[in-house]
Amino acid sequence: MYSYIAIMKYMAMNAGVYDLGVSSQLLYYVFHESVRYSLTHITFNKLIYLPLSVIYLIYPHPQTVLVIQAFVVSLGAYPVYLIANLKLKDRGSAFMIGMTYLLFYPLYGPLWFDFHFMALFPTPFLFSFYFYLKGEKKKTVAFALIASVTDLLAPVIIGMFGLYALIHDRPFTKRIDIRGTGFLIILSSALIFIAANLYIGPQYAVSFANNSVFSSTFAFTHTSRTYEATYFLWIMLPVLFICILAPDLLFLIIPFAALVFANSYFPFVDTMFYQYTALVSAQIFLAFIFGIERFGKKMGKHGITVKRLAAAVLIFNILLAMMFTPLGNSVTNNLDNQHLEYALTGNRGNYETIDEITYHQYDSGVLKMASFVPLYSSIVIQDNMPQLTSGYHWVLPDFIKELNNPQFAITDPYSPAFYNTYFTLNTNHTMLNEINRIFIPDKYGIVAEDYGEILLENGYRGNVRQFIPLEYSAGPSYYKSGIIGAADSNTTIGFNAPFIAPGEYLVEFSGINENVTNVNVSYSYDNFNGTVKMGTVPLPVSTNGNASIILNPAFYMMNLQFFISYGGNSHSNVVMKLLQEKPG
Repeated sequence: MYSYIAIMKYMAMNAGVYDLGVSSQLLYYVFHESVRYSLTHITFNKLIYLPLSVIYLIYPHPQTVLVIQAFVVSLGAYPVYLIANLKLKDRGSAFMIGMTYLLFYPLYGPLWFDFHFMALFPTPFLFSFYFYLKGEKKKTVAFALIASVTDLLAPVIIGMFGLYALIHDRPFTKRIDIRGTGFLIILSSALIFIAANLYIGPQYAVSFANNSVFSSTFAFTHTSRTYEATYFLWIMLPVLFICILAPDLLFLIIPFAALVFANSYFPFVDTMFYQYTALVSAQIFLAFIFGIERFGKKMGKHGITVKRLAAAVLIFNILLAMMFTPLGNSVTNNLDNQHLEYALTGNRGNYETIDEITYHQYDSGVLKMASFVPLYSSIVIQDNMPQLTSGYHWVLPDFIKELNNPQFAITDPYSPAFYNTYFTLNTNHTMLNEINRIFIPDKYGIVAEDYGEILLENGYRGNVRQFIPLEYSAGPSYYKSGIIGAADSNTTIGFNAPFIAPGEYLVEFSGINENVTNVNVSYSYDNFNGTVKMGTVPLPVSTNGNASIILNPAFYMMNLQFFISYGGNSHSNVVMKLLQEKPG
């Protein structure tokens, strides 16, 4: 189900370059040509990309990692079941706990927010813990090693697991067994942490520890200490805080808690929309399993059995999943429960799943135009175009200065990424601004133009190779006219087109009553310099109530407003139709 949701979000041009695009590019370039400029340094501290690149080589497209992620995250329910069955000695209770893990809404942040290597952490960690309980040292260490290379913080968490095993297996009064499971896990996780920091440079980890990595570029995502503290209450609520009964397991969240309190970065403490819950969810479930076992031993004689408690937690998580997961949001259309959402999750808002995964006709435009871009070409893209990262020398408009004279630039004005920056606070460097200011007026020619999306190539002077016109319709709308001779004798009718791209347009108005007089039309539009108002000109109306004008914009016009003013004691049901007849 979540492979489907992830792929549909990707096909609907709502996936992100951060982090799906940079992760896909990192995997692609293990076996292909290296790039001159990229932002893969954001992800290459996750050493698991090296073995994953072999799988990616089979089908080198971002959909591959989306499916892998959904599969691996879901697979974590199996070791949860095995551990619960081992501890509780009851398959029914273990099954309900495994199902609860699948419904645990914080795990859907990693699935929703595209692809992240850290999302792969919980499952091998849970398998490692299961084999530790079984006394199988080699499998325990092997899965611990896999978990350790999923994120820079992962070996620290695994090191804490090793410390747990060391203490659990050998009291402090006895000699440490250097061949024991705990010592081997601590040693291997320490070596991986050191190797990762040497590979990427220690400054990367230091920047996270002192908050400098987010202090400027992500100032708008900072949060308070109070919110950070309450995060751990919200994320334990789905298991009814039973995990608190196993503090010896719950202490495995200390590395993540330290990261949270060392920063003020809001996504770290977001229970719904981001990937970081992957670094704490498995530990909470381990503590939940141990806690429910201990609770059952104490309260079973009072009729509160483990099975009943597991059933209650499962039912609670079914309700939470219906409201606070992307799939549940698509079923319940839960849009207006902000107070409830805050009380149960610490978040306000929802996934808007249906809108995000709905594929529109214009979504095909970018993919069709991208077929004209040869692999390894330099290209300026938007943050919603991970399709153009693997095999391309890409850059976002945020960092356009990093790629001199790129060969191509491609736009998608249907996406918010057309109007916004992502990685910087410099709002001058949006795709809208750069296309209108640099590419269209300069030596770039239009290769293709579909539904108002355009592909530009440096030095291109040939014919437009593909053209699908942009079209808008508005109305009919009923408007009363003014009264002749009165102060408000003129009536104005307004129409809006969200944007128009370079080209030639026929704008037709129909349904204008033949009794009206002094019909005029004017329009205004927005660009990066503000609102531009055009003059008012007469609009000749035919006997059947039709009128038209021709527009020839040489750049993107946003929020295009048409105004028809007329006099006379009458009324009109006016319809506007805007049709692009030629590309720019």
